[in-house]
Amino acid sequence: MKMIVLPIKKQWFLMVRRGEKKEEYRALSTYYDRLFLKHEGKRIWICLRNGYRRDSPRIYCEATPVRGKTGKAEWGAQPGVKYWVLKIEKVTETDQAEQWGSERNK
Repeated sequence: MKMIVLPIKKQWFLMVRRGEKKEEYRALSTYYDRLFLKHEGKRIWICLRNGYRRDSPRIYCEATPVRGKTGKAEWGAQPGVKYWVLKIEKVTETDQAEQWGSERNK
């Protein structure tokens, strides 16, 4: 399986990189259901990219997707809205995570 690459805004990117933000939120939609449903409750490697360009800064995270949870407003979630919550367990900035992710996401 290929690593899931998710673009995020600079504010949230920097908070995840510093270890301040421990969750990333994605809308409950058929698109994200296809990405995360088969991995729900299991740790996977994701790439968070600050922007849409191929050369945008990126970090690699080991995260656990959980469907239908509410998030924290200080981390960008709207109160009372349910999301796919990606619980961030580990963050690295090296490309070595791509190797770990390919082994882990099989």
